[in-house]
Amino acid sequence: MYVVQHCCFCPICNSLHNNSRLSILWQNERQQNQYPEINPATFQKSADNLLLLLPQATLLIEKIKKSTPFAKKIQGNAQVGKTEEVKKLLKEAGITSKVKISYNPDQISIHIYNHSESITVTLPW
Repeated sequence: MYVVQHCCFCPICNSLHNNSRLSILWQNERQQNQYPEINPATFQKSADNLLLLLPQATLLIEKIKKSTPFAKKIQGNAQVGKTEEVKKLLKEAGITSKVKISYNPDQISIHIYNHSESITVTLPW
């Protein structure tokens, strides 16, 4: 259903116009830019693939929780910028997927990913 208003917002110039034709054109443009037809097969496959990453994230969290020496190594190496050493420690802990790591003085974020699915574990310190 289209509501034709005499005054409409123009997304091109970011102003209001007293033009009902512009409103109709803008509504038609919005309708043409809709999402593709729903097909849950890819969505469900992504969920299945993500389930393969969850045990790795859990393993890492458990290792950090239970092993003070491991937690100290991760934090110590990250805080001095030794990203490759942190990645090596993650592999030793059982992470088999690809990882990207970012950290700052407040936290570490470990992005565990495969083809198109990912989990990011962010832990403050």
